[in-house]
Amino acid sequence: MNDLVERGSTAYRKTSASYLRSGIFIVLLGGVFLLLGVAGLASQERSEWHYFLLVIGVLFTGMGGSHLVSARRFRQK
Repeated sequence: MNDLVERGSTAYRKTSASYLRSGIFIVLLGGVFLLLGVAGLASQERSEWHYFLLVIGVLFTGMGGSHLVSARRFRQK
């Protein structure tokens, strides 16, 4: 029984680390898309691609934030 409890806590640590890594990567990727979208909208020629990049950046940043929150919750268990 103790072995099962130990494996459970190890699984939480590994899951937390995985969510943390993926969350950081996704937030950085979202930041790049946000910067490209904002830079495109600030330029003289606006196109639908700039809006698309902006929306994708917001979505990726939100999803990455969700992963970071999940990583924090798994670390506490």
